[in-house]
Amino acid sequence: MNREVNVTKRVKTPQGLRYCPVVISANGRIRPDWVLLNCGEERHPEGAYYLEWHEDTKRIRLSIGKDAATATARRLQKEAELNAKNNGIDTVPQNGNGRRSLSAAVEDFL
Repeated sequence: MNREVNVTKRVKTPQGLRYCPVVISANGRIRPDWVLLNCGEERHPEGAYYLEWHEDTKRIRLSIGKDAATATARRLQKEAELNAKNNGIDTVPQNGNGRRSLSAAVEDFL
């Protein structure tokens, strides 16, 4: 299983909407509103961030909102989850917004 998680931002370009890799600063955080496009960095305040990873041969994309700090945290969380799965550790199921689902909480309680 692949452990790599990418963060992209869906932005408007002259060719239409595109998923572009985000610019990572020296401290490892996402540089807000900056993406790699046309072999350079461009500022795009519009658009939302997406997590992207692979499960077997299938690419999975999950919208994680418009905040760069949240996107950084969600990337690290997803990488830890995939790493745990690769090492055979059970993880707590989460729904799409990063919170535990009610059914998962009920199952843990029972």
